[in-house]
Amino acid sequence: MHYLKLFIVLLVVLVTGSSRAHAQVLTYDDFKSVVPFLQKEDWESAFKKSGDLLKHSPKDDTTSYKGILTYIHIVSAAAMVANDKMTYGRLRKSILKYKGHMVLMAAHPVAADGSNTINKTFLSNNDTTGTGFTTSTNRGGTIIFCFERFTFKNKINPADFDNAVVRCGGRLAAIEINPHETKTWIVRLRVSDAFIHKAN
Repeated sequence: MHYLKLFIVLLVVLVTGSSRAHAQVLTYDDFKSVVPFLQKEDWESAFKKSGDLLKHSPKDDTTSYKGILTYIHIVSAAAMVANDKMTYGRLRKSILKYKGHMVLMAAHPVAADGSNTINKTFLSNNDTTGTGFTTSTNRGGTIIFCFERFTFKNKINPADFDNAVVRCGGRLAAIEINPHETKTWIVRLRVSDAFIHKAN
């Protein structure tokens, strides 16, 4: 019995050590490897590549690149549903697990008003801290993948971002999937403790 316990302990150590050895913090090069798929709107390849990278990253990786790749993975899945390449059932299994994770959204120009947020970010300070709204679509703006709402942790002044291209990020407080499973829109993302900065 003593030898059996020792064997089990050694096996756990080996498995844990092996998983740590293969887990790598995500880098700019990892992000860059997905960009060609996004440029071609090859959502299936972007989904697979970002998923593989996320799977092999450590859970405590809090780099911006992990946040960007998490966002890419979610949007790519939504785009696949919109293009009949993924079912709503598979979408749920693929993205709901990211609730509570940090994300960093795509860079968008700031919208002049809230009437057009297609691939733009509209900023408002009508509440105590300020909010941001974005509608992410395909390049032509004809299919809505995600509605995104950011509640900022610190009060913002929209005028500070006039004519800027910005990135918003924060913690995914809610992931809502279209309950009617139509193609009008696919996912709503609500981000809390959000931040905003001008894109480089």
